[in-house]
Amino acid sequence: MTSQLDRYFNEYGDRLSASERQEINALRSQVDRELLALEVKTKLTARLEANKAPTATRKAAARAGARFFDETYARAIAGLEKVQPILQPKLSLFEAFDAKSDLDEQLSRFEEFGNHIHQVAGN
Repeated sequence: MTSQLDRYFNEYGDRLSASERQEINALRSQVDRELLALEVKTKLTARLEANKAPTATRKAAARAGARFFDETYARAIAGLEKVQPILQPKLSLFEAFDAKSDLDEQLSRFEEFGNHIHQVAGN
């Protein structure tokens, strides 16, 4: 997700006003923080699994990771809903199609990751 926002910012940032750039930069920072926190939670779950921690401990960590994923996913969608009206009018038709395709691919991979987390958590 972060790489996608970085790409949008690098490719289309010169078309944005200063306040729009600031808003997208804030979103990029938020996404970075949340993905890092999600990574920490999933690594904890993997480490507990590798160390053969008690099942209850592993499941609790996995459930916490799944809940955090759900919250992160919801915030990511809300953030994208903020970015779309900023970027869309500044893109050509083909740029918009390309951006939509890239975004759909990123979201699909993120959703697959979430499905895996939920599977590990037993949800």
